[in-house]
Amino acid sequence: MRLSHTRGCVLVAGGGSALGTASATLLARAGVPLCLTAGSAEAAARIHNAFSAAHLSCPPVLIVRMEDTTRADALPEQAAAAAGMPAAYLLDLMHTDHESLLASASPDTISAYIEANITWRARLVRAVSRHMLHRRCGRMVFVSSTAAALPAAGQGLYAAAKLAAEALYRSTGTELAARGITTCSLRLGYVAAGRGARYLKQHPDLLQRIPLQRAVDVHEAAGALAFLLSDGAAAINATAITMDGGLTACK
Repeated sequence: MRLSHTRGCVLVAGGGSALGTASATLLARAGVPLCLTAGSAEAAARIHNAFSAAHLSCPPVLIVRMEDTTRADALPEQAAAAAGMPAAYLLDLMHTDHESLLASASPDTISAYIEANITWRARLVRAVSRHMLHRRCGRMVFVSSTAAALPAAGQGLYAAAKLAAEALYRSTGTELAARGITTCSLRLGYVAAGRGARYLKQHPDLLQRIPLQRAVDVHEAAGALAFLLSDGAAAINATAITMDGGLTACK
């Protein structure tokens, strides 16, 4: 794994998730400078605990709530100030936790969800892009979901937000690649951590639908994300890659 923009850090948005901490600790072990965001004090504590358990010094952690849309505009500058260097990479794992049938969701819930997961992200991508354009280099990787293509009941808003985010990153990669900024998305299937692990515990029969017969391990996913951030993956641009053990290849 080689990240050549040595004057820049990796901004890990949503670093308090299980995949966020696994990815961040992997990058830290490789000597990559980091700045992480967390959505709450509890998420920040999870980051500190994960780095402590890995015997690593914890990077700067910013508390960022997606309900505060305007905060996205200033995040690249805040991350640069916290890390002591500009953000040359973005790893985007942020997503609010809400699922419901579209027919039962209230109008206010729909508006708030779209504001947090689509509007917030559009402003973040805009802000990070403009920040990277000054240096004419940058790499952004978004963590999507196979629900973007095959949503389960109750995942209509979630799937819409993931598809919208993929579109934002795809467009950024087509618009700015000639100026040194590339993007891609990783569509993950069931991951054996966090919400995925809890859901699979309630529905263990779902594993039989996966040709691999198991969920994606969180460290496998972290390794894939680290590679996609690296210089060796720069030509994987403006596209989405699926990592789901073969789940979506089946009828």
